Amino acid sequence: MPYISELEPSEAAGAKSSTTVAWDVPKGITPGFNLALFAYSTLWGLFQFLFLSEKAQNFPVAGLILSSALDFVRFTVLMLISAGFVQAFWRRLVAQIAPVRPIDFQEALAIVLIISILF
Repeated sequence: MPYISELEPSEAAGAKSSTTVAWDVPKGITPGFNLALFAYSTLWGLFQFLFLSEKAQNFPVAGLILSSALDFVRFTVLMLISAGFVQAFWRRLVAQIAPVRPIDFQEALAIVLIISILF
């Protein structure tokens, strides 16, 4: 019996028709995926600051907005710079040592965003 990955899409679903199914799955990391990771990370950080931090309770609303905006800009700049470093590190060291392909900027950005969410 073949594994499910060895079957054609119509066979895997149990269909007996002769029509083929178009598998339009995007290859690689997309900008939309990175935008979703960025939005999650930003909203989680804002939630932690506004509702879980003792510091936010005594600030006026204008100060909270300014502080959040500055943190957003700082996070964005550091994230983009870090993604550039990760991409250069991967291309110059990891791809030379291990048999892996070089990564593009979108993939480096996804690595930085996932690490920022995890830690």
